[in-house]
Amino acid sequence: MAIRDFLPMLLSLYHNTGVTHELAWVPGFGHFYPAAVPSLSADGRKLSVDARIDEFLQRLVGAP
Repeated sequence: MAIRDFLPMLLSLYHNTGVTHELAWVPGFGHFYPAAVPSLSADGRKLSVDARIDEFLQRLVGAP
């Protein structure tokens, strides 16, 4: 089984337990990829992996 096979169950668990999360994927790569490559989200936004993580953490804990 691939990681993506567990995605529906994982997203359901996050939703049901109130875990803050965001789904994004990196086309053309497996589980490991450079931080600067583009990632895509369900809303169609395209951001580098590191920019997406930074934006998510700023929303979650506030700007430094």
